[in-house]
Amino acid sequence: MKATKLILIVAFLSFAAMGYSKADINHGPLTVKITLENAIQKPALVAAMHQQLDPGFLQNEQQGRIFTAKVVLRRTTYVISGSRAAWMEFFKMRLDAEPER
Repeated sequence: MKATKLILIVAFLSFAAMGYSKADINHGPLTVKITLENAIQKPALVAAMHQQLDPGFLQNEQQGRIFTAKVVLRRTTYVISGSRAAWMEFFKMRLDAEPER
């Protein structure tokens, strides 16, 4: 009889634990880590990068050799990383792509 009660208590506790484990699932926005070289291959992401990023973040000397920036596109947050030289080329590309007035 003691073994049966023990098994019932363990089963009850395991079902309660399963209920709490599903409550902690994060249904927030998706975060994707991507390199700058891969991000340039996606035109919609490039357009969002031009709208949301300012080249001023490259002035931070504390950052190190790899610079990262966050861009939100269609409820997905992209964390884009690249070297300072690659970012500078990206922003030059922006100036070249703008039509002349």
